[in-house]
Amino acid sequence: MPRTYRRLYVPVDNSGHSFAAIDLAVDLATRLNATLIGSHVFSDGTAGSYLDLLEECCRTASVPFERRELRGRSHQALIEDIAACDCDMVIMGALGAGAVDESQLGSVTDRVVRAVATDVLVVKDLIPAEGPIIAGVDGSPHSLEALCAALSFSTATGRSVEGVVVADGPLARAASQALESARARAAAEETDLEFIVTEGKPFDRILKTCREKKPWLLVVGKAGADGGQNEPGSLGSTTGNLLRMAPCNVLVTAGAPAAIPAGPLPRATAPPVSVERRMAWSEDAQRLLEDVPADQRFEVIRTVEEGARRLGVSVITADTIDRVMLGYIDS
Repeated sequence: MPRTYRRLYVPVDNSGHSFAAIDLAVDLATRLNATLIGSHVFSDGTAGSYLDLLEECCRTASVPFERRELRGRSHQALIEDIAACDCDMVIMGALGAGAVDESQLGSVTDRVVRAVATDVLVVKDLIPAEGPIIAGVDGSPHSLEALCAALSFSTATGRSVEGVVVADGPLARAASQALESARARAAAEETDLEFIVTEGKPFDRILKTCREKKPWLLVVGKAGADGGQNEPGSLGSTTGNLLRMAPCNVLVTAGAPAAIPAGPLPRATAPPVSVERRMAWSEDAQRLLEDVPADQRFEVIRTVEEGARRLGVSVITADTIDRVMLGYIDS
């Protein structure tokens, strides 16, 4: 399902990228009927607030606005506040006021992207581009979440979406399955979705596509097929490199919780379908499992439960089965 964005969190300072983030955030809030949450971290000796500009822009555009004035170290204060305020997406500039000429990504932005459990749109374009939305797909479950976000942004902005499907080694089959899943999701939403199917390293292929297509937005999963799902505070190497190198705005989708739950696996609370099951299955998931031939159930249960644990899911539903079987096998 496409992702829903109703509360947009916007940290501001006096940098050019912050001003660009304000313009983009107000425009998106208008299109999405969303509330903007503006924040500024005061340091010792700071006079005034950069929130006044954001608040005035929201008032002019009739966008609901919430003001949050913070104290402390910038990245720590922002990470804690984002976790506390129930937002759907963070929109922030790639660089802050302390950037130098060769800077690619500010340290505060880098730390926020790594630490928070929500989508983060990193604004890199000081002047908005007119290009399409590109979604990077490598067969990982996080890249399917990126496709969902891209479809949501396409609906809101009227921009076309192009998916770059990259198959690399053992992930070729998973990328092919992701492609079919993406086509089905786009058809269900009556959204045009073009695909570029290629082989090679995801970072190289996606970056080259961005340089050729000059998109307005690149959407990638926080942790892709190159790993990182089980490492709190980390990015997949492809996403980390694209954040710095991509010549456009970048939306990093957090996807499902990355960490595998600690301790013993949760036991089923409903009557088990078979003795092999170790997780709770909802009634709709059990009905789907009953349709699987008996000689195949053990393998299906093993695959679904392994995928569900990696997605951070504690109760398996029909939607969980779809996500695992369509986009997670062999990844």
